[in-house]
Amino acid sequence: MHTKSLWERAKPTIDVLSGVSVIATMIFIAYQSYEMKEGGEDTHDLAVAAGKQADAAGKQAANTHGLAVSAGKEADNTRTIAESTKSQADQAIKEVHAVAELAQQTKRSADEAGQSAQISEKSLAVSTEAMQLDQRAWVGVDTVTARVVGSGTQGLFNPIVEVVLRNSGKTPAIKLGGQTFMINELSAAAPIPDYDSEIEARAKLVEKFRQQMLERTPAQLRTFITSEIQRLEPQFVIPEGDVLAPQGTRPVVLMGGGFRDPASIRDPATNAPMPAVDYGLAKFTYYDIFQRKIRTTKICVRWRGGNTLPEICPEGNWMD
Repeated sequence: MHTKSLWERAKPTIDVLSGVSVIATMIFIAYQSYEMKEGGEDTHDLAVAAGKQADAAGKQAANTHGLAVSAGKEADNTRTIAESTKSQADQAIKEVHAVAELAQQTKRSADEAGQSAQISEKSLAVSTEAMQLDQRAWVGVDTVTARVVGSGTQGLFNPIVEVVLRNSGKTPAIKLGGQTFMINELSAAAPIPDYDSEIEARAKLVEKFRQQMLERTPAQLRTFITSEIQRLEPQFVIPEGDVLAPQGTRPVVLMGGGFRDPASIRDPATNAPMPAVDYGLAKFTYYDIFQRKIRTTKICVRWRGGNTLPEICPEGNWMD
C-alpha cells in the first residue's frame, strides 16, 4: 500500500487556503479601489468647495482691504479735520484770551474813568460847598446894648438888653423868624441854660400847669387864665417869614420887665444870700438862598444883678 507523503496530504489544503487568500486579496483590493474612488470623489468635492471658499475669502479679503483702505482714508480725513478743528480751537482760544484782555483793559479804563468821575464829583461837591459857604447868608449878633432902668424902691428893676442882628453874608436870609423867653432867678451855681432844652422842659411844665389851672378855674375865667399862661411861652420877636438883606440889620429886645435884683435873693428859710442870675434866651431860624436846610442862630444874655449890666453869656451863643 502506497503511503502519501505529508506534502501530498497537505497540498490540497494549501491550495484551498491559497485560493481563499487570492479571493480575499482580490476582494480587499476591490474594496480599496472602491473606497479610493469614493474618497476621491469626496476629496474632489471638498477641493471644489474649498476653492469656492478660497475665492469667497479672497473676495472678502479684497473687500476688507478696500474697507481698510477706505477706513484709512477716512482716518486721514478725520485726522485732517481734527487737526483743522484743533487749529480753529487754538485760534478761538487765542481770540477769547484777546477778548478777555480787552475786557480787562476796558474794565481798568472804566475803573479809572469811574475814579476820575468820583474825584471830579468830589471836587465839584467841595467847590459847590465852598461857593455856597462864601455866598450864603450868615445871621449873627452885630451889637449888644444893655441898661438897667428902675430906682429899686420896691426891689424891682428893669434890665433891658437890645441885640442888633446882622446878615453878614452875600445873599438874603429868607423865611427869618425868632423867639425869646426869660428865665428869672436861676441859681448862680446852675449851668448856663440852652434854649432848646429849656423850651422842651418849659413846654411840659406849662401844659401840666394849664391842665391843673383849667380844671380848678370857673368857666368864665378860663379865657383869662389861658392868656396869662401863654405869657409863659416863648414870644415871637420876629414873625416867621421875614427877609434880611445882605448887610441888613434888625434890632431885637431880649430882656425887659420888672424883676427883683437877682443879687439880693435870699433863702426864705435861713435868710442867707442865695445869688441868682436872670437869663434872656433867643433862637432865630432862616434859610439861605440855597435852601438846603434850616440855619440857626442862638443867643444867650444874663444879668447877675447889683451894679452889673446885662452881658453876653460865655457860652450858648452860636450859629450854623
